[in-house]
Amino acid sequence: MQSLAPDQLVRLSYAELSGLSFQPSLAWVDTSLTVELKELGLPVAYAGYSEWECQGFVPKLSIGWSWFKETFSGKALIAPGGISCNIMLRSPRGYDLGADITQQLLLIWLSRQRLKSKLPESLKYGCNPEF
Repeated sequence: MQSLAPDQLVRLSYAELSGLSFQPSLAWVDTSLTVELKELGLPVAYAGYSEWECQGFVPKLSIGWSWFKETFSGKALIAPGGISCNIMLRSPRGYDLGADITQQLLLIWLSRQRLKSKLPESLKYGCNPEF
């Protein structure tokens, strides 16, 4: 069992993170985010937010991010703007990697996950086009 540091972050190595099982806890389409990303010039069909949790870990780990479905390819992509979580990745020697490197490594980790297969059915096949 890990304990929370005074900054409320759980310290993990990338290898420890990779060995954990995260499941979706929340996901929704956000029309305001869709408009915002289109104004940035991105080819967005629709966009939203997602959060995954690791239930088998104490304290609970959570990773949230914004996503969008690309208009042309239909691929689900992670939207710009960062990832929110209660994790600080650390080096093999136990040193914090810092917020920026943690964000970059979490982006790599998320990009290797099967995002579509872990979304609720209503977002994959419901009133929205297939995600």
